[in-house]
Amino acid sequence: MVHESLTEVPVDMKEAVDWIMAIKSTGGVQDLAVAVRDLFEEGRLGVADLSLLREVRDAVSQFLSDGAFISHHAARKVVKRIKNQPGQEVAPAEDFNYFGVSAAEPQNVPLLYPGEEQIPVEGEQGHGSFVSIEAPAETFGEAHNQQFGEENNQQFGEENNEAVDDSVKEPLAEPAKELLGWISPEPLDVTNPVVTESAPATPQNDSAPVEVATEALADQDEVENADEDQQMSMQGFLASKLTSSEITKAVKNSVDSISGLLKKIRKTSTYESAYGKDATWEKCCAPEPNRCAEVMIGIAPLFYATLHQLRYVSLFTNGSVKIADESKKVGAFLKNAGFDMERDVNAKKTVEVFRYNLNFLKDPFLSKLLELGGFVSVY
Repeated sequence: MVHESLTEVPVDMKEAVDWIMAIKSTGGVQDLAVAVRDLFEEGRLGVADLSLLREVRDAVSQFLSDGAFISHHAARKVVKRIKNQPGQEVAPAEDFNYFGVSAAEPQNVPLLYPGEEQIPVEGEQGHGSFVSIEAPAETFGEAHNQQFGEENNQQFGEENNEAVDDSVKEPLAEPAKELLGWISPEPLDVTNPVVTESAPATPQNDSAPVEVATEALADQDEVENADEDQQMSMQGFLASKLTSSEITKAVKNSVDSISGLLKKIRKTSTYESAYGKDATWEKCCAPEPNRCAEVMIGIAPLFYATLHQLRYVSLFTNGSVKIADESKKVGAFLKNAGFDMERDVNAKKTVEVFRYNLNFLKDPFLSKLLELGGFVSVY
C-alpha cells in the first residue's frame, strides 16, 4: 500500500522508515524538529491536540504486539507505556504477562527467529513451581500409594485419619471465650433468627446497611468519575526529560541516522517506498506542522524497540550470512519489519559489514527515541 500523505499512519517499521526518508528527501528535517519542539511545549501545558498521535500509538502497539517482537524487553516496555496513556483505547497493560502474551490464555511465545527454541510462558503454576503438569497435585496421594504400597499407607494414613475423641477436648477458658467469641456447634436456624437485646432489629438498624451501601456506591462513582476526569484532562499532555533544545537536536539526529540506515539496507534499483511522490513536507506538513510532529512522536518509540532488537540480532548472527537471508536472524527480523526481501534488501551485504552500519545504535541515542515518545506517567 502506497500512502499519498505524510499524515497517513505508518503501520510497521518499514513504513515508519519510509516516512522518515520522505521527510528527509523533501527538506523537512529542520521544520519537523521545530514542530516537535513546539508540540512538546503545548503538551507540557496540557493544551495539545493529540488525536493523530493516539492513532499512531495504536498502530505501533499492534505492530510491536506481534509474536516476532513482543518477546523482546524493549517492545514490551513500549507497548506497556502506550497502553497506560490517557485516552488510549486499547487493552490494559495488565492483560499481558512477562512475555507480553495475554495472561488470560497462557501459551508459548511464537518463534522469534528461525532455529530458536520456543520459550515456555508462565502459566497457572507460575515460575519456580515443581508441580508436574502430567501429575497434578490432586493425584499426588495416588502416586504415593503406588510407590510405597498399601501397608505404608495404612501405617501412616489410618493413624492420621483416626477420629479425635471429643472427651479429650479441653474447653476454652472463659476469658478466651469472651475475647474470641464462642461458635455454637449447632447449625444456625436462618428461618427464625434470634435477635438479642443488645442489638434490637429496629427499622433504623434495618435501613442502616442500605444507607451505608448507597453511600459506598456513591463514593465509588465519585472515584471513578474523578479517574475519568483525570484521564480526560491529561489527554493533551506530553512529557519528556529532554529540554526544548535537546528535543530539536534529537529529532534531527534521529531522522539523519534512520534515513542513513535505510541506505545501507535497501536495494536501490528496485526498492519501493510506502510513501508516494505527493508525500512531501510542503504539501502534507507545512499547512499543519503539528500533525506531522504527532506522527514523529508516535513512531519514535517504535524505532526505540525495533532498533534495540536489530542491534541484538546483528550481534548474534554469523558475520558471513547475508542480511537478505530470511532463514537467519537479521533477515527474519527485516522480513517481520515489513521489508520485501527480494525487492527491498541488498542481497550482497553481509551481517559483518552491516554491523558497522549500526554503530550509531548506542544507548543514549536509543533512550532519546523513547523520550521523544512523550509518554505521560499516570499514577
